[in-house]
Amino acid sequence: MRVGPKGQVVIPRAVRDQLAIRPGDEVVVEAVDGEARVRRLPAGDALLGLLEDGAGTADIEEEHRRELEREVGSPTPSASRSLPPNVTVSPS
Repeated sequence: MRVGPKGQVVIPRAVRDQLAIRPGDEVVVEAVDGEARVRRLPAGDALLGLLEDGAGTADIEEEHRRELEREVGSPTPSASRSLPPNVTVSPS
């Protein structure tokens, strides 16, 4: 197997079949003991476990809000606040 100019490799069909990897599936490539390990993520788990510290979306949003406040120097609207009753959001 060769690595292409963009770092791409083709997973051999026998391995894809054994791991039930189908076009569009999410996979994770990890370096383990000097080797590359590829594993398929079950449907719906594409982002699960990618944050080693277990932070959830709310934690990440809060951290980002604090970073923006430090950079800008003023509080930013909280993502948890709801819109005023007279404000609507229409799809683009």
